[in-house]
Amino acid sequence: MTPATIIKEVMADGVRLALTPTGTIKATGDQEVLDRWLPLIRENKPAIVAVLQEAANETRKPEGAEYTLADLAEMDRLLAELSKLERWNAEELEQRLDERRRMAPVNVLVALHALRTARDAALAGWPESPVERAQIILCRFVN
Repeated sequence: MTPATIIKEVMADGVRLALTPTGTIKATGDQEVLDRWLPLIRENKPAIVAVLQEAANETRKPEGAEYTLADLAEMDRLLAELSKLERWNAEELEQRLDERRRMAPVNVLVALHALRTARDAALAGWPESPVERAQIILCRFVN
């Protein structure tokens, strides 16, 4: 089994693998599941660490993925921006961020496009001048 396959299988079984600041592996999850996987993880530790480090440092799309980590970060940023524009409360924002975290990978790019469109629509008609924008915002609070 390749290191990448081990990582996929381990994660599919509910174990979370993460690199520590010292360059080792931190595995968390159900203890029974961990006990089953730890011997194989230890046996392949240097190769698994190398794959995890490469993935952590990677700026291109991960193998087999249609999106990058930067796309997920942009989604979170757009959700935060929309929450201000649409005046969501903290609970509404957290709910949408949670939905993004649980989103199926095949839906990420479609959702990102929809968020960009929603942000652009929310900004449509906003004046370029910061003073004019501030006046509109003040009118929202007064009326």
